[in-house]
Amino acid sequence: MKVVFDTDLLSTFARIDRLQMLNSLFEKIIVPPSVISELKLADIKFGGLNFEIAKLTREELLALRKMDSRLGRGERECLSIAKHRKVPLASNDSLVHLVCKQQNVSYFTLPRLLRFAISRKVIKKEKARELIGLIERIERTVIKDQNEIFK
Repeated sequence: MKVVFDTDLLSTFARIDRLQMLNSLFEKIIVPPSVISELKLADIKFGGLNFEIAKLTREELLALRKMDSRLGRGERECLSIAKHRKVPLASNDSLVHLVCKQQNVSYFTLPRLLRFAISRKVIKKEKARELIGLIERIERTVIKDQNEIFK
């Protein structure tokens, strides 16, 4: 499966040193140019990630103008790519999820991504629980919808 990744989830997996897990889950990880810029600007190391830098098509670039102005450039690029190439978008941003629903674009949240990893036997439930704790500590956040991960 191909998937396009937004900055927030890539940076999370980079900070917890689990980019290899993403490589194991997806045949191709697509990263838009703006997301690469955002990762570099934040000094997030993403070496070891098996990814393709997306070259946006003319149609994808034109679609950026019509998107919700509350979305950042990276989020708009991800959404345009996901919609035009019919691939899921991996993001942890609730506005991105809302726009995906409105535009009928499939997407991964962090809980869905962990559930997917469990279902593909990339990680076990116990390891997912460890990752949740690690993410919550490092990202200083609380992961909601944990029941979605372990159902």
